[in-house]
Amino acid sequence: MKYFLGMNLFVHDTAFYLLDENRKIVFGVEEEKVVKTRYHMSASYFALEYMLDRARINKSDIVGVGLTSSLEEYEKLFERHKKIYGDEMAARHEAAIRQIFIYRHNLINSMGLRNAEVIETPHHLAHAMSSFSTSPYNSAAVITLDGNGENETTAIFHASRNAIKKMTSVLRPHSIGWIWEEITKWLRLGRQGNEGKTMGLAAYGKPAYKEQFYNGFDTKLGKLPIFVVDSETGLFESPAMKEIYGWTINIHDVLGESVQYNSIPGQYQRDIAATLQEVTNETFLALAKYAKKITGEENLVLCGGVAMNSVANGIVQRSGMFKDVYIPPNAGDNGTGLGSALYVYNHINKRNQNKVNCKLPHTSCNYDNQEIEEALKKFNLPINKSDDIVKEAASEIMKGLIIGWHQGKLELGARALGNRSILALPFPLEMKDKVNLKVKFREYWRPFAPLIKDVAYNQWFRGNGSYVPYMTATQPFKDGMGEKVPAVIHEDGTGRVQTCSRNDNSRLYALLDEIEEHTSIPILLNTSFNIKGMPMVCSPEDAILCFLCTDIDVLVIGDYIIKKKEHKCDRVSLVRVSHASRFIEMTVRDGQYPVFIVDGSNKEENLLYELLSVTLDKQGISYKVISENDSVEKTKSVYIVNTHNDPFSEFNGKLKKKIELAYHLVKRYQAVCYLLNFKGTSFVFNQLFSKKEWEGVIHKLDN
Repeated sequence: MKYFLGMNLFVHDTAFYLLDENRKIVFGVEEEKVVKTRYHMSASYFALEYMLDRARINKSDIVGVGLTSSLEEYEKLFERHKKIYGDEMAARHEAAIRQIFIYRHNLINSMGLRNAEVIETPHHLAHAMSSFSTSPYNSAAVITLDGNGENETTAIFHASRNAIKKMTSVLRPHSIGWIWEEITKWLRLGRQGNEGKTMGLAAYGKPAYKEQFYNGFDTKLGKLPIFVVDSETGLFESPAMKEIYGWTINIHDVLGESVQYNSIPGQYQRDIAATLQEVTNETFLALAKYAKKITGEENLVLCGGVAMNSVANGIVQRSGMFKDVYIPPNAGDNGTGLGSALYVYNHINKRNQNKVNCKLPHTSCNYDNQEIEEALKKFNLPINKSDDIVKEAASEIMKGLIIGWHQGKLELGARALGNRSILALPFPLEMKDKVNLKVKFREYWRPFAPLIKDVAYNQWFRGNGSYVPYMTATQPFKDGMGEKVPAVIHEDGTGRVQTCSRNDNSRLYALLDEIEEHTSIPILLNTSFNIKGMPMVCSPEDAILCFLCTDIDVLVIGDYIIKKKEHKCDRVSLVRVSHASRFIEMTVRDGQYPVFIVDGSNKEENLLYELLSVTLDKQGISYKVISENDSVEKTKSVYIVNTHNDPFSEFNGKLKKKIELAYHLVKRYQAVCYLLNFKGTSFVFNQLFSKKEWEGVIHKLDN
């Protein structure tokens, strides 16, 4: 059998897909779920090695590698940057991009794929091919909306089984995704990957600033609109984003300073979020209308990271503009690897096939009973195999308990789709607070998804169709129905619904059946099996760690059930579930320059210190815990920067102090510095900063 590998590599949402010669998906997996680091961007391919080993695939049988992103497409951007920003910035950007491609190809060369031809795939084409390939349509209009992909940020394609053609596009720096990223940072909700928080916050505000979004906020450069949208085509520009990207201004110059808050952003911030969502909805509708006009298609596929905006997706679905709308679970950049695999398949076989054979979303790791039992033994947990796991799990849920549900193959994408879920009753309202605060450790105002039997969907929700299995669109509850499930209805009366059919997931459907039989409600609260700041659990060991460090009451893993109360399980510190040891093991190596790790520990927090020291000792790496005035020796390869403060927080000055200390050390010793989050907060778990990036952080903090 010959195989074709596609990858989104050395960037956020790193992912790998393997197709066989019949275009069947052998596996699809995101790097972050294997390395345990959210939005993992480091130069690694652990998930690929892991899955090849589990699937028993010989690397010599891989004949093609598709790399998402094309240097040829970037050439167009370099010329465009010269015209917009001048030669100096364009040259700097070009040098950085070319270096990234060198890294990527060096990484591929290190993978040992000696028989594989490597082909670069344009980013938006990879999105379009990936999403159309798993859609139920023979032909469709495809809209890709992203932060950026080479020279483009948005594109419209016309796709069929044997052809795919780009019809029109929007060019950088005009990007809906970048606007969402900038405003999310302005709202103090986190960096890249936290835009879903802004979407959730929008329900608490009103679109009071629509005129300013379209006609301009007052800035030192005059009135700058955030969006300028052609109502006929949906094609847009962003004068504000153009200046922000060019470093002429920043988002605070446009919106003013976003004040600190304790629990939820203030009314101004909420209204800005609501306005951003409203304008995004209108842009989606205009783009969809134009896509229908220029393709003549009855069906629409939405993809790209911005197409994970379930609110806008629901608006498009309910508009009735298209007969059907499909958004895959891997619509973000984590899905482009599938498009790249299909692209290289077509190139090598001289074919034009735009469909793959698969059943989404469960295409990754499965674990057998032996592996589950070994993991339970490792943590001294009882081996309690149930005779009827569904009935027993339903019984625990109906007691008002929260269960961790780990079943079968891991799902693709960022959303819990039935195999790696935290499940609970959708009532009373207090259940939402309990899961948010004591299980997920996240903001109390963030919503949860209603998981519902497909046959009951039309009884509970207003919206087209009854098959919405991937949690990709919010739909309004019917009058009087949302009040019955207050833990899963959002502030605006909607729910990011997920339907489940017997064919999709028979065990999960049976669980919903049991719940309905006893409560007359065919719905469960569903959220991803993780804590804030961590990727979804993958292995049984991951699930056990998350179970032990949170207030999850019961763990249901395969046919095994562990009840925390009954077995008096020891609670594990959050430090352990953050997998600091795994990160250090894979990242920190003896080298020519010192490595600095900024942590939130002090001498009283022995567990964290032991975790670091044991890991480093195991690797034979010398280390030293230092404060600001301590000396740094060339013989030490790792320094744990300790400022004796509380754990990281985006909302106080302690993070600033840690960054400043690390910055000065990095500058003095030309070292590498990792900013780690060991506490499960929403700050980026690990990020390698260059000298220039550190200076930018300090400059912003000082201002």
